[in-house]
Amino acid sequence: MHPLPQSLREFKQTISVKGFDFELVPAQYQDVDEMVELEREAYHGEEPWSADIFHNELHRSRERLYVVVREPETGAMVAYIGAAFRPGIHEVHITNVTVAPHWQGRGIGTFLLMYMMTVAKQIRFNRMSLEVRVSNTSAQRLYERLGFQVVRRKAHYYEDNGEDALDMAQILGEKQMDFTFRNETTTEELYAIAKAAYKGSPWSKQTFANDLKSKFARYMIIEADGEPIGFVGGTHLGEELEITNVAIVPGVQGQHLGERLLRQWLVGFDAGTRILLEVRQGNKRAIKLYERLGFIIYNIREDYYRDPKEDAYLMDVTLPLAAE
Repeated sequence: MHPLPQSLREFKQTISVKGFDFELVPAQYQDVDEMVELEREAYHGEEPWSADIFHNELHRSRERLYVVVREPETGAMVAYIGAAFRPGIHEVHITNVTVAPHWQGRGIGTFLLMYMMTVAKQIRFNRMSLEVRVSNTSAQRLYERLGFQVVRRKAHYYEDNGEDALDMAQILGEKQMDFTFRNETTTEELYAIAKAAYKGSPWSKQTFANDLKSKFARYMIIEADGEPIGFVGGTHLGEELEITNVAIVPGVQGQHLGERLLRQWLVGFDAGTRILLEVRQGNKRAIKLYERLGFIIYNIREDYYRDPKEDAYLMDVTLPLAAE
């Protein structure tokens, strides 16, 4: 599937932002050196992306769009924005927004984000997401004004200083995805989903392979418009089911799909079955989800988790679940 029409890859447009005229054009390979230099200026000498990364991104023209803003008289690069288009989940992910220091605070970043939101709606993509440093509160305020909401916090996301990132997203249109569920799966599919959901799977391929060989293993996959976007797995022994893993890919997190998946999966087990799980003490979002389903904390395991060290809450519920 080719989500981007030719008109979005070949155009030249004059725009006006707060009384200033600029030229808006798709980024080309010859723009890369200026894009890298603009990064250095905007990020105080740092270079978040190398020229090689930009070249690779521009090469992926089927699902990437980078747009450059230039001064019409001097031709100087003022700003650029990049986005990855994910047709399987109808999402546009903003990869970067960079504005020259001299032009910051003049509405150009806002314009570029709104431009990408318009593009997304035109090609019927209904969700937009991005990451932002926890310390970058000015950018967070901008994104919130445009309708973005925090989905989750990603620990140690940025490699330069280990800073956390906020994953932010918003729904753009009325289009509803078609969700389906199935029990059949493979090692490769589970590992790919887990790797995407956790930015590196907590479980190895061999762990999944061994698990799928067990007659006690139970899994369910959730799909959006035919694309696998999450799974839940567990071990069913007698009258107890231990949930071992739950994963939803980043593009659709924050839409209560974990709850929807768990409810669909647990319908397949007999009333009276005891459901058990472990969750990090600091994972408030997951704890609230489990509490909505009727789970309660029955014990605490101190220092159970590593990297970082953290206590585990042991939670359980007896089927049927609490009503929605």
